[in-house]
Amino acid sequence: MSRTADRLHALRKMSSPIGFGMSGSSAGVRRMLILVGVRKIPTKKMLSTICGSADSVVMIGNSGSSELPLRKMVGLAGDMAVGARLWKDAPLTGVLSDSGCDFVICDTDGPAGALALKGVGCFVEVTIGVESNRLRAIGDLGVEAIVLSTDSLDMRTLTAVIECRRVRTASGRPVVLRLEQPVSSDEVAVLWRAGVSALFIDASDGMDLLMSARAAADSASYESLQSLRDTSASIGVHVANASGSEMEEEEDGDEEDGGDEEEE
Repeated sequence: MSRTADRLHALRKMSSPIGFGMSGSSAGVRRMLILVGVRKIPTKKMLSTICGSADSVVMIGNSGSSELPLRKMVGLAGDMAVGARLWKDAPLTGVLSDSGCDFVICDTDGPAGALALKGVGCFVEVTIGVESNRLRAIGDLGVEAIVLSTDSLDMRTLTAVIECRRVRTASGRPVVLRLEQPVSSDEVAVLWRAGVSALFIDASDGMDLLMSARAAADSASYESLQSLRDTSASIGVHVANASGSEMEEEEDGDEEDGGDEEEE
């Protein structure tokens, strides 16, 4: 499992009680992860902002490029995990070879070989309205997370929250929400309850959305609801190439690996 996927799963876990139920260790600080995407190596100032506000950075590539400067980005990012947003027919060997990449994101037109990468997690991006059976099939293939694109969703509506919940339930995988508009701390809390564990923000055109999302995530309330069995959330940063309760939701047994346990 990739480092980023491990953190996504760990977000929904709670510490085990000690003794005979009279005492217990508290859960760690709950906070949505933020993934930040960029399309070129960021400037020193931009990189400093990303490292201070995001949990992972994603290099975004496109079909006009044969490689991504992942190795350079990994070197600049320090301890922060670095991912890659792949395109259709991306040459996996050329893009990822010895790069230190932690995970890749691709849509269903991406290279099938992304599922066979050793030590590199695979996140699959889908659009709203994708059939539940298809989501279940994606989860069954062993992908580590689902990235939900929201370009046609108004994040202030219940429709958006319901869709997030449906994707989480059908796939049995953590949901990373691709955020295109600002959200409040209350909206982050509701998205958390719906099963969203991270936010994915394209910071290629500026840091404003990243900064507002970080503030909203930091001040949100991550309460555990027994009916949902979810307890935490996370946000991430996306970087791209210039050329381009009791247990964590098992979702009624849909998760292939049995789900992440959450003990109260």
